[in-house]
Amino acid sequence: MDIDIWKRTVVLVADDNKVASLEHDDKGLDLLNNEEVTIIPMREAGSFLDKYSIASSSRIRPGMLLIISPFDDNKYLEIENVKSLVAIQKMSLISRLSFLLGAKSLYVNEIKIKDIESSQELSFNAEKGEINGELKAERKVIEKMKNEITLTSNFKGGKPNIKKAEGLLNDNRLSSDIFLKNLFETVKDSEDTDNEVKKVTQEICITQSLEKTFELVATLNLEALNIKSGFKTSKKTSTEIYLNLTIEF
Repeated sequence: MDIDIWKRTVVLVADDNKVASLEHDDKGLDLLNNEEVTIIPMREAGSFLDKYSIASSSRIRPGMLLIISPFDDNKYLEIENVKSLVAIQKMSLISRLSFLLGAKSLYVNEIKIKDIESSQELSFNAEKGEINGELKAERKVIEKMKNEITLTSNFKGGKPNIKKAEGLLNDNRLSSDIFLKNLFETVKDSEDTDNEVKKVTQEICITQSLEKTFELVATLNLEALNIKSGFKTSKKTSTEIYLNLTIEF
């Protein structure tokens, strides 16, 4: 099952009968005519999984709302856990990039979730091992992240592999991240000078790459398929996830 990428930003999974009835309902027609949405009846679930994968241990089932990974066109994320999954995926890619650039260590100093509207925060301080803040509703998210993200990575260090690092950036759409792109360019430039990068500390927003997809999901009327998106009133997600990182060379 090959589907053009622009037609599958969001994938909805539903019972065969519900999918068949969509063309008889105005709300269903809106879903069918949305060029960025693909609807998968359960009878086609196997064909879908032959080509694409879901980044969780869950089996595909009716009622699933999947969004495409910002880093892999053939991987999908469940909407319920999408923020933490994206953070874990990106941190893994940053670790690989640091290794390829010749870094000796990578530290996650802090994981922070911030509510944009209320300015409330919840943060995990890696050095102290403590979670603090007012945003108690996000505690499960931050617990999952601190348990699944590698907080400290140590490497031997050495000569950067610029070609592979550039391939990693391009293949996983990391070139749009200003910090990572600048880090790559700085290490690349150091090959022709006597100057070297020794230490970089930066706070980066992990979930920014999901903003347009969240806006799309918020516009979808999913009643015809009995799917809940979690986006009822706002076209933008109210919380963002940040990582404070230190990379040493």
